[in-house]
Amino acid sequence: MSKSFVKSFSVLMALTLTVPVYASTVRMPQSETQGTNLHGLENIGIDSWTKLLMSGKSSGFSVQELREPLMVALSQAKNEQHVFKSIKTVVESAKLVTAEDYRDLGILLLELRQELRAQKSMGMKSRQDSLFLMQMLAEESLYAGSKKFANFPTEINIAGSASSSAKAASLRSFQVQTGDVVLSKATGFGSSSFIALTMDHPHIYSHSTPVYIDGQGELLSPEADVEDGVKLRKMAKDYIEGSKTRMYIYRYQGSDTSVQNKVEAGAANMIKEMYERTGGDPFNKAAYKYDFSMTPGNVNERGMFCSAVSYELYLRGGFSGPQNPYTQSVWSPISKSREELLKVLNMNTNKVPAPGDLELNSEFKLVGARIDVSKLSQDRIEMAIVDAFLSEVANNRETLRRVSEILNLISSKPIDKEALKKMAASGILPKEYADKVGMIDQIPDAINIKQMAFFVFLNDVMTPKLRAVLQAQVEALEKLGKPVGPMQLRKMAKAQGKLMLAELSKLEEKVMATTGVGSCGKVF
Repeated sequence: MSKSFVKSFSVLMALTLTVPVYASTVRMPQSETQGTNLHGLENIGIDSWTKLLMSGKSSGFSVQELREPLMVALSQAKNEQHVFKSIKTVVESAKLVTAEDYRDLGILLLELRQELRAQKSMGMKSRQDSLFLMQMLAEESLYAGSKKFANFPTEINIAGSASSSAKAASLRSFQVQTGDVVLSKATGFGSSSFIALTMDHPHIYSHSTPVYIDGQGELLSPEADVEDGVKLRKMAKDYIEGSKTRMYIYRYQGSDTSVQNKVEAGAANMIKEMYERTGGDPFNKAAYKYDFSMTPGNVNERGMFCSAVSYELYLRGGFSGPQNPYTQSVWSPISKSREELLKVLNMNTNKVPAPGDLELNSEFKLVGARIDVSKLSQDRIEMAIVDAFLSEVANNRETLRRVSEILNLISSKPIDKEALKKMAASGILPKEYADKVGMIDQIPDAINIKQMAFFVFLNDVMTPKLRAVLQAQVEALEKLGKPVGPMQLRKMAKAQGKLMLAELSKLEEKVMATTGVGSCGKVF
C-alpha cells in the first residue's frame, strides 16, 4: 500500500471531522485473557531462540561449520516442531560472539530456507509454516545482531540464479529478466501485515509483481496497486531507490530459450492490451481496476490484485499447472475467522493466490533476496500487533461482533469523488486542509467507504498507537537484559486490548459522523 494512498485516508478522515461527532459506549470483550497464538509455533518455545541469540555464546563451532549438520537435520524434519528443535539444537553448539557470527547465521538460515521449499517428506501446509518459522529465526538472528553491534550491516543480500536471458536488467545487485516475480513486504502500514497474516497459514510477504523489460532495456512492471489499479510502472522507485523490508525474486526453472520466449510472449500480450485499454498511456492510466474481491479471472470486468497479475501473465504465455507461479494447487485458504471479517469488508472469497503462495511452487527458483535489517525492529512489532488483533477477532466472538457492527454502519457504495470535491470547494473543509483537496483523485476508484475506513483504522489509528506503546516496552525490557521474543511480543500486543478497542470506538464515532446527518450524509 503506497504512501500517497495512506495520505488519501487522512483526507477522508479530515472530511468526517467537519461534521458533528456522536459519542458511543465502549463495549469490551467478555474475556481479555484468552490465549494468544502464533500459528501453532507458540508450542515450540520460540522465544527461547531470541534469548539464546541475545545471550550469545563464546565457545563452540563456527557458524560456517553448521551448514552440513543443519542440512541433514532439515532433510529429516517432518513438521515445523522438528525444524525448530533441530535448528536450535545445532545452533546451541555454535559460537556467537561477533557481528559476523550473527550475520552469517542469518544468511545461512535464509539460504537453507530455500532447501526447505523442496522438502518432499513434509506436507504442504507444514512446509508453509516451516518457511514462516525459518524466516522468523533468520530475521531474529539479524535483529539480535543489530541490537548487539552498532556496526551491524543494514542490508543483507542473498544471491541466487543468474539470468538466462540476453535481455536482462539489474534490480539492485540481481540480474532479472521478464517473467521474474518479485515478492515483497513494506513496513510502516498495518495493512501490509494484515495482508501477510490473513490466510489460514501465515506469510512473510504482502505484495507480488512480475518483471517486464522493454525494448530499451528499462525495468518495468505491470503492477496492481490498491491505490490506482493496474498500471505499467518503473520499478526503480520502489524496488531500487525505495526500501522494502523484504524482497525476494523468483524465476521459473525452465531456462531454455523456448520457455523464456513463451514467458515474454505472455508479458507482451498483457502490455499490448494495457496500451490499447489506456489509449496508449498505461503509465498514467489504469488498464484494469484493482480487484478488492481477491478472485482471479475475468480480468476485464473484475480487474486484478497483485499476485493475480503474475497468474494472468503466465496464463497468456500458455503456462498452467506448476509452470504458473500461482498454480491453483498452492492457493491459500482463508481461515473461517478471517473469512467472516473479509465478508464484512465485501471480500467474498475463501481461497486466494496470496503473494507468498509462489514459494510452495518448487518449479520456481530464487534469483536473489534482500532484507533491510534497519526495519526489522519495527516490522516484528507491527506483525505482532496485527497478529494479536486477528487472534482476538478469531477467538472472541464479541470482538468480531463489535468490528462487524462498526463497519456495517458504513456504506458499501463506492466513494463519490466529485461530491467530495464539491464539498471541499463549498468551504466545509477547514483552510488547513485546502492544499490536500487534490489528493481526492488518489482515492482508489474501486474501493468503498467501508474498506477505506477499515484501512484507516489499521494504518492511521491502531498500528501507530500500539507500535509506540510496544516499542517503549521492548526498549525498557532490553535495557534490563530481558530480550523480547515473537510470542512475548504478541502477548504484549494482546495486553493492549483495551487501547485497541478504545481506538476502534473512536473510529465508530467518525463512522457515525460520516454516515449520519449533514453534508457528509448527502455525499456518501
